[in-house]
Order: sequence, then structure tokens, then C-alpha cells
Amino acid sequence: MVNRKVPGFFILLCLTAIAPSFCPTALAEPNNPPVAVPDSATVRRNTSIAIDVLANDYDPDPGTTPAGKLDRATVTIVSRPIAGGRVAVSETGVVTYAPKRKFRGMDFFRYTVKDGEGAVSAPAKVTITVK
Repeated sequence: MVNRKVPGFFILLCLTAIAPSFCPTALAEPNNPPVAVPDSATVRRNTSIAIDVLANDYDPDPGTTPAGKLDRATVTIVSRPIAGGRVAVSETGVVTYAPKRKFRGMDFFRYTVKDGEGAVSAPAKVTITVK
């Protein structure tokens, strides 16, 4: 058994009825969760705004480009706006925020995203300034 969280070099021996020998083995790198980075936006009251929350997020696994392995369809709102605004997520991961009618001030919500292998990011905060 190999602890996949500890990097290093491993030698595995195959035991056969005749004699021990080296056996071909491929060890996969562990899948690290994507990193969701906090976002901010400004909107006028009584209007909505579309926010590409994944624009600054990334998958830290080797060989990936920023947002290269993020599954845009998995953006999930994990905490609703505290000031009563509404959010909707498109299948491309763009979040549309609409403030409560006549509201001015700060609002925020949190979201997560998955990578192509199903690992989930920690929640990221989106801060909205409503003017």
C-alpha cells in the first residue's frame, strides 16, 4: 500500500513462486482540488450583473493551464446573498447577481467548483458593491 499524499520514490517487488522480481508499476499523482479565488463586482441598484467567477480560478495539478480543467457546469452557490439579492448560475459557470429592489450597500455570496475529476474547491467569496 502506498500513501499517495507523500511524494517520493517507491520500489515495489513482485513476489512470484520462483523468486522476487521488479514489477512494472505506474503511480498516479493525486488529484488536488481546484482553487476558487475571491471575486468582487460593482453594480447599480435595480440592475443585474453577470460575473465570470471562474476567470481567476485554477486547477493546481501539474500540466494544467489556468481554468483548463475546471468543470464550468459545476459552479454551485453554497451561501446565498446575505442582503437579499438573487443569484443564478448558467451552465457555463457565469453567475448573474440581482440586488434586492432599492438596495444599496455590500452583499456577498460563496460558491464552489469541481475539476474534471470531481474534486471540489473550498468556497470562495464574491463581494458585490451595489451603488
